[in-house]
Amino acid sequence: MTFGINKCATLVVKTINFVNPINYKDPSFFIGSNKLPKIDNYTYLGIPFDESLSLKPIQSKLISNLNVKLNLYFRFLI
Repeated sequence: MTFGINKCATLVVKTINFVNPINYKDPSFFIGSNKLPKIDNYTYLGIPFDESLSLKPIQSKLISNLNVKLNLYFRFLI
């Protein structure tokens, strides 16, 4: 079995009030000898997640989608 390394990534989840200690480095993950890249946010089934698991990305995506739909709706009314 082979893995598509270019399709894999890691997201390190931290608490909201996380403070980086001196010389702190996020953990690194490997498949075989290939290091997986780190990402700051990830979208799963249309729901965006960030490293603090806050609701801000979800709220901003919902608001932007709502604004687009409302603009289209009001264009047809005018």
